[in-house]
Amino acid sequence: MKNIVIKNIEGIRLHMPKIVADNWPILLLDEFPNFCGAGTGFGEAAVPDTMYGISVRYVCFIHDCMFNLLSPDKDNWHYANDIMLMNNLATIRVMSNTFMRPFRSFRALNYYGAVESGFGWKAFTNRRWIENYDPYQDSELAKVFAKVGVKQLLRKE
Repeated sequence: MKNIVIKNIEGIRLHMPKIVADNWPILLLDEFPNFCGAGTGFGEAAVPDTMYGISVRYVCFIHDCMFNLLSPDKDNWHYANDIMLMNNLATIRVMSNTFMRPFRSFRALNYYGAVESGFGWKAFTNRRWIENYDPYQDSELAKVFAKVGVKQLLRKE
């Protein structure tokens, strides 16, 4: 995906697809609904939405959007997961004191390892991909944005 941009949100430099940056919700980071986890069952319970007290729900929001926007191949899967790790570490760097930073960073690395597992691959490939994909017509992407109050994606070319 070539349209990755950096958006500074509450002092954190987050990497995200341009369409996500252009449609970023008017929410404080602590007000994001939970996007972390596999959706149901053990996978949902096993995946934290905090890094020892710091919410990373918005990082998971970006990750979920990338899962919808990228075609389901191994390179894109790793790329989306790498962006998630980078955003988690950026959050930890800004939001942590010297004492908590290593503990939270270690948790982020474990989180990354879990997402890079076979379960993560299954979640990434468990969807349709249309050859001429239009994110503005993607009902699954619309559902992700609706959870944060974005009713319709705005086109900004």
